[in-house]
Amino acid sequence: MGIKRIYNTLLIATLIFTIISCGAEEQSIGKENQLKQLESKKIELEKKILALKKELGIKEESKSLPVQIKKIKSEKFRRFVNLQGIVQSDHNSMLSTKTSGVVTSIKVDEGQYVKKGDLLMTLENTILNKQIEEIEHQLNFATTLFEKQERVWKKKVGSEIQYLQAKNNKENLENRLKTLKEQFNMSKLYAPYSGVVDVIVPKVGEAAMAGMGVIRLVSHKDLKVKIEYSESYSSNFKKGDEVEISFPDLNLNNLKFKLSAISQSVDKKNRTVTAFVDIPSKYKDIKPNMICIARLNDLTRDSAMVIPVNLIQKEKDKEFVLLNNNLKVEKREVTTGPSYKDNIIIENGLIEGDEIITVGFQSINEGDNVEINN
Repeated sequence: MGIKRIYNTLLIATLIFTIISCGAEEQSIGKENQLKQLESKKIELEKKILALKKELGIKEESKSLPVQIKKIKSEKFRRFVNLQGIVQSDHNSMLSTKTSGVVTSIKVDEGQYVKKGDLLMTLENTILNKQIEEIEHQLNFATTLFEKQERVWKKKVGSEIQYLQAKNNKENLENRLKTLKEQFNMSKLYAPYSGVVDVIVPKVGEAAMAGMGVIRLVSHKDLKVKIEYSESYSSNFKKGDEVEISFPDLNLNNLKFKLSAISQSVDKKNRTVTAFVDIPSKYKDIKPNMICIARLNDLTRDSAMVIPVNLIQKEKDKEFVLLNNNLKVEKREVTTGPSYKDNIIIENGLIEGDEIITVGFQSINEGDNVEINN
């Protein structure tokens, strides 16, 4: 009783002194300043009270702090990685002529659909055309001579040499005519596959050089997305894995496809592996060289202890979480594993049924009493 009487006397005396002091100052300061001074003195007073209680051995009443909990259970964990992809086509080519010459006609327009074998462009071929006409005239005459000589030879009339000369002359002219026609065809450009004329470089009257691109022809068939990823992922993906492709500019999102091919070597320059995804031809708006986002699942755990990553606390080099153990806070050291977005795997330290504190953990300490307020 003596300790409590001393404590109460000190408390009353301090309060009386505070009230008297405040009353003397009320007339000289405003209410706001008065409030600040009172709060400041209240804090100092509480500190003195706590110090005196500690000195006198008076224990504070333990209050239960409200928290929310979540029971730990094993669940499936999937991690994804977003990679940039680019649309490619095996049929996206800059076509060139096989010979040089002046462009005499362009048979198509940009944006026009053409079929395989359609004539796209012709070059100057007047000289070749005249040479062909001359050889055809010579061949007609040589063929007539050969046919007559052949009839005579079959009747055992005339010499064998005359027959052979007529035959040789005819065959030489036939071969020469064939060569000229091949050269004549080289002055024409045909579509090697069906597609859309994207770009036409020269105009009529301009020169075209052999091997230089003159028309870009693009086919929307056989489109594929090329994806490059670090060699560190080389064992994470395989042919046939599901991949989600998104084209933000086209508002096409989360299109589900399969990895159609994966390169078997690592690029020496950038240390990446290349994978491909075939795009069905029904997606008409997708065009070569478009950029897209590829989302691949690089890690899957069918059974794992998963918690929100923000529940992990650190102390020096150790990580821990706070648990509810019979309405008291338990501090449990844990070993963390892979994470994705807001979740992380706990490799060691937690078992099914543990009650992890999810709300209120910032303001409690190990050993505190808690009340569940889910």
